[in-house]
Amino acid sequence: MEKHVVLSLRLGLRLFNGAVFLYGFYFFSEVLNIVEMFHSHWFLPIAALACMSFFFFSACSIYVVTKEGVRWQLMFGPALSPSKRRKFTPWSYEVLQVRGVFPFYYMFAFKNQDDFPITSECQSFAGSILFIFCRNFLDLIIFIDENIPYEKIDPEYRDRIWQLADKYRRLKKNHRIIYWILNSV
Repeated sequence: MEKHVVLSLRLGLRLFNGAVFLYGFYFFSEVLNIVEMFHSHWFLPIAALACMSFFFFSACSIYVVTKEGVRWQLMFGPALSPSKRRKFTPWSYEVLQVRGVFPFYYMFAFKNQDDFPITSECQSFAGSILFIFCRNFLDLIIFIDENIPYEKIDPEYRDRIWQLADKYRRLKKNHRIIYWILNSV
């Protein structure tokens, strides 16, 4: 099986989003009848369904990162289930870098992140994937260090990635509980 890292919302946020979705479903179907909402205004049930869909998709969304790149998908089924519709967004080695302060990192790594083209001239906070709320980011740093060709990364940023990966490998080996807490919870 191909090596990969699955990034998802941290457990607390996933549970919160799932609870909000279920409460919203109960609230809009039992307390406020959807048929009555249509009678008062056509926009209310559509807005309610949009909000509930947002919480549902954010609770079930994951990023799968492989050597090919990153792909967004829902958590139903195996993480690397074959999908013809969702293509991998390829790595952009010239902008691959990790920024931020432990444990709140964000990363520039892909040619087109969240429909925002990333170039070396245009590296803004809005164009990066924010990993503050994602689990398995420490595994992602180790994955990059072990699987991305060292010579392809900009020398200015590759030493930072190597230092972080080395630190997290030692933490994973010597302090497994702390590593799991920082990586997951």
